[in-house]
Amino acid sequence: MGHPNKPLLQHKFLDAVVGTNDGIWYDVSGWAGANIHISGINGDTVQVFGSNKPTVPANNAAGCQLGSDITIDNSYLYFSGPWLWMKVKVSSAGSGTISAWAVGNPY
Repeated sequence: MGHPNKPLLQHKFLDAVVGTNDGIWYDVSGWAGANIHISGINGDTVQVFGSNKPTVPANNAAGCQLGSDITIDNSYLYFSGPWLWMKVKVSSAGSGTISAWAVGNPY
């Protein structure tokens, strides 16, 4: 449950992606933590990365991988802050159509 005076934060990292995709870094500096839901995996490998660089990293930069490679459809990964930047990457393509979104609590 979020803070009673603050709404939950939401962000879609990937939206129906087919094939490999480096992902795009998203500013999560105001997030205390979140669940990331990843769906559409069918032989694909998905990775979640965080970075605390002072400026947004290049999208082809990996950062620090959070958790293990994700290969199971409808997986969840919880992250706790503090992170400045996060992204979700499809590192190996199967035949899936990948979506990944997060719902989290603000600081």
